[in-house]
Amino acid sequence: MTVFHSCLEGVTVLDLSSHVAGPYCTRLLAGLGARVVKVEPPGGDVARSIGPFLEDSPSIEHSALFHHLNPTKKSIVLDLTLPSARSTVRELARSCQVLIESYPPGVMAAHGLGYESLCAENSSLVMTSISDFGQTGPYRHWRANDLVHLAMGGVLGATGASGREPLKLAGYQSYYQAGLNAAVATLAALDGAERTGLGQHLDISVMESLARLVALGVARRTADDVSAPQRFQGAQVLPCKDGFIVAMVPNDAGWDLLAAVVDPEGLTLSGPTEPLRRAEAAEEIRAALQPWLRVHTREELYCFTQELRLPFAMVLSPEEVLADPQHRERRFFSTEPHPIVRDVLQVGAPFVMQETPWRLGRAPTLGEHDAEILGELSKFGGSTAREMPSPKRGVLGAACRTGRAVIRPEPVLGGVRVVDLTAMWSGPYCTRVLADLGAEVIKIEPAIRKDGTRAHPMVFERLNHNKLGLALNLNLPEGREIFRDLVRRSSVLVENFSPRVMQNFGLDYAALRALKPNLIMLSMPAYGSTGPYQNHVSYGPGIEAMSGMAWLNGYEGGPPVLAPPAYADLTAGLHGAVATLAALRHLRQTGRGQVIDLAQRESLSQVFGETLVLAAESGEIPGQRGNHHPTLAPHGCYRCAGGEGWIAIAVADDGEWRRLCAVIGDDALAEDPRFKTREARKAHEDELDQAIEACTRQREQLELARILQTNRVTAGAVLDWQTLLSDEHLIAREFFLGGEHPGLETIGTREEIQCRPHRPSPVVYQPAPRLGQHNRDILGGLLGLTDQEIHDLELTMALSFES
Repeated sequence: MTVFHSCLEGVTVLDLSSHVAGPYCTRLLAGLGARVVKVEPPGGDVARSIGPFLEDSPSIEHSALFHHLNPTKKSIVLDLTLPSARSTVRELARSCQVLIESYPPGVMAAHGLGYESLCAENSSLVMTSISDFGQTGPYRHWRANDLVHLAMGGVLGATGASGREPLKLAGYQSYYQAGLNAAVATLAALDGAERTGLGQHLDISVMESLARLVALGVARRTADDVSAPQRFQGAQVLPCKDGFIVAMVPNDAGWDLLAAVVDPEGLTLSGPTEPLRRAEAAEEIRAALQPWLRVHTREELYCFTQELRLPFAMVLSPEEVLADPQHRERRFFSTEPHPIVRDVLQVGAPFVMQETPWRLGRAPTLGEHDAEILGELSKFGGSTAREMPSPKRGVLGAACRTGRAVIRPEPVLGGVRVVDLTAMWSGPYCTRVLADLGAEVIKIEPAIRKDGTRAHPMVFERLNHNKLGLALNLNLPEGREIFRDLVRRSSVLVENFSPRVMQNFGLDYAALRALKPNLIMLSMPAYGSTGPYQNHVSYGPGIEAMSGMAWLNGYEGGPPVLAPPAYADLTAGLHGAVATLAALRHLRQTGRGQVIDLAQRESLSQVFGETLVLAAESGEIPGQRGNHHPTLAPHGCYRCAGGEGWIAIAVADDGEWRRLCAVIGDDALAEDPRFKTREARKAHEDELDQAIEACTRQREQLELARILQTNRVTAGAVLDWQTLLSDEHLIAREFFLGGEHPGLETIGTREEIQCRPHRPSPVVYQPAPRLGQHNRDILGGLLGLTDQEIHDLELTMALSFES
């Protein structure tokens, strides 16, 4: 009998991906316990040749990026241009449950390794294809890199200072987001395959993974809320005595408290009480706070405001993050010995699972496991094919194809009930993903302290659709008893309070497990459930600051700059969905639940982990570099005709540079000695940017992007919330779907659900609940209370509803 020490015990993943997106997906699967066999070409995964490099040695074994993305995997080398190598891949695919690949659309099929071919020999195979723009649509063969993806996915249009060029986020954020989306989709599809014996082909688009991040902004625009500035920030990065602090005050009470501290003589900051109005008054607020901040250090300000329960945060550098006492007490960082490189830092787990610890280990050397893996094939006479489970009809699963007919079973998480005790962004986004996958999610809100996003109905709608609403006051014994009864009948509880809140209610995991021994409880505090910061409060911008990510973002020579609203929150939400899906598999295999401690700061550290790996080895991390790339030029955003539009251009080599010059109509640039080679262009980058923008100012952004792509130049228009809605590629792929909510204007659009099968199943959609909308359905239909008992609860104020 299999003993399950990890969530993905017994799962083999064949990893044919490279660079960042696919390897990050398989990093998560490997950490959860899957056996990941990484197939590399003779020169190795392209990430091996990308800096930053450890020990200042640009070799294939020294890439910090590769070390961060590939721990515990097994590496074999196969040249897929050779028939024998393709035959080996087919043999490996017969015996694995999951295959991840990131080739351009059509390449796998051209090698005879398309899904239809592999599925014919392994009907339960889950194949996840990750590509720049998806397997279909007018952009499917366009060229892209991280800068262009951030532009076309809508992130650049929401980042940076008004009046300046849109600002790239540090690292490879577009690809990390795609890897997260791929992990959610793959775990959901694996669930269906294990229940039904039928796999499916998943189509993950990097562009769409980013568009989901800004879809909340799309909701505002479709509601004609044009007052929202495109580059709106709900928090400010402000200088203090020894660096920068992120100041964020969420409500009027907080503003009054802060005003009393900053200027007891009567200055009030409580006038601009709504976030958008605070944004309009940003300079006034900055001027009022600056004299106070200037005389205090980051640590003094952080400790003082945390005592007031105000979510201020220190902007920490990567080196400071490594020495942070919270990380040290939680042992978030560790080192692993390596046969070639000195001890390499390992960034810890994105979440801590009580029953199934995260699997740690080092990254493999190139081809290190050739003999082991290929020897296994030889041992079994060229095949390790296992006996596949027979298909089961009418049980839980995902849309899939057997090769003869499309089967559409029930949703993946059908039959799973989730109690959602979350608010604002991170927790609700996690549970919304679970709801989209078919779980019955019951959102609990107290009437006296409603979810803060209800102040923005379109945002609340997008974070909470497909859920049921229960208005319950946990401050009263009657409310807590109802909550306990609901937990007894549920599989999962998700909450994102600081740890003291559930303990004060008497509803911590130990108490709830006594009621429901196999309960899965996902806790999502800002800094984790242990350590000196465990009860500190924060929102997404503060998590960016404390993680080191904000320190990396910014214009050259300027202060740190925050990512678009809710970037950290939504990243944590997706990691929470990964953790929950994995824990549900473990529950089905063993009957055991567990508590999951997801520190939102630790989950965000995953998406720039290569920087932390380098900081531990060298202690030298370059500061903000704006849109410039370490080696490529041009690489930036350039203003187009009309002064409002921008285009992102990234040139990799001299041939692409000459093609760019031909399109923008300045052949003299191509022959200019300052720009003729990549090295020369980097040396004269400021002059180069000015020369290019002089040409792009004469061209319309969308037309220019299309012509450049036709001429094989990596470029993309910087799309904002409105232009995303009319983008031909997203329309062709039916990314946005219509919908209406009672009592609100037509919301116009919502993004496609998280898990997009290559052959999609029908999408279920229910609008977000009104406060207490489903009180009677839940209390009467599920818990069996009588009308009189429900009425009595209303009288005691334990229960309420929106009239």
